[in-house]
Amino acid sequence: MRLLKTSDLQFEEHHGSETPAYAILSHRWREPELSYQDMRRILEHGNVPHEPRTSSYHKIMNFRAQAERSGHGYIWVDTCCIDKASSAEYQEAINSMGQWYAESAICYAYLDDVDLSKLPDAPPRKFQHELDKHLQCSEWFTRGWTLEEPNTSDMM
Repeated sequence: MRLLKTSDLQFEEHHGSETPAYAILSHRWREPELSYQDMRRILEHGNVPHEPRTSSYHKIMNFRAQAERSGHGYIWVDTCCIDKASSAEYQEAINSMGQWYAESAICYAYLDDVDLSKLPDAPPRKFQHELDKHLQCSEWFTRGWTLEEPNTSDMM
């Protein structure tokens, strides 16, 4: 399993019981996403991609920052932690993904289509109801496997 270290954004390979605690991201893909090769180029040369991949880069960087603030030293994102150019690695990742979600310390759902600025100022109970309505409108809930991902993880 290839993880990204939150402190310095370096890839590290881990296997079995030596795998450290990590945060994992559940998200909807938005084409084009940053691949493993893209991320390696960014990390090696410091070249942040231009639009439209910039949104993918920001998604990963925001996830990294949130995970680090929460005390997680490693993250895993399917788009950039799997080398899809290697069919063997890609197949192994597909076969292991359920286990990786189950063994993660926390699973974050990235709901990029939820606009929290539209939430009304309201007392806490009404605010929670409105927040729930906004969150449930996310396209994330229409993806079949997103419903499985948080159920295999301990927290969300």
